[in-house]
Amino acid sequence: GNGVIGYGMTTLVLPNLDEFMFHELFHVVQTGRSTLRMSLNNEVEAYLAQFLYAESKQGSGTSTIPGIGTMASYFDWETREFKFNNDNDRENFDDAYWEAMAYLMNSSQYAGYEWSAVQSFNTLYKIFGKQ
Repeated sequence: GNGVIGYGMTTLVLPNLDEFMFHELFHVVQTGRSTLRMSLNNEVEAYLAQFLYAESKQGSGTSTIPGIGTMASYFDWETREFKFNNDNDRENFDDAYWEAMAYLMNSSQYAGYEWSAVQSFNTLYKIFGKQ
């Protein structure tokens, strides 16, 4: 957080290092030229993007953050949008979002981050969305 990547040496030799780097570079795109903003929504979006990146390269993704896999399951690769067939799907997605937010809020790694009730995935759509 705050422009510092806190991975240890063990992370830097993992076979999926590219997924961790994708997550961190995703934050660069999120921030752009604006002032760095530590936002839990940005973290949820970055973890979701990391999951989708892993899924795109190997057919499946994994996440240690609860709710991320459920959210990703609603991403339609054909339309490149989140697809909800009914209100229950949308409710499940929202529940998974808040599950991920609650996990991050209770993690000491993200202490002091801005809490945001705005569910926004603008950067994710820039990268994975329709071109």
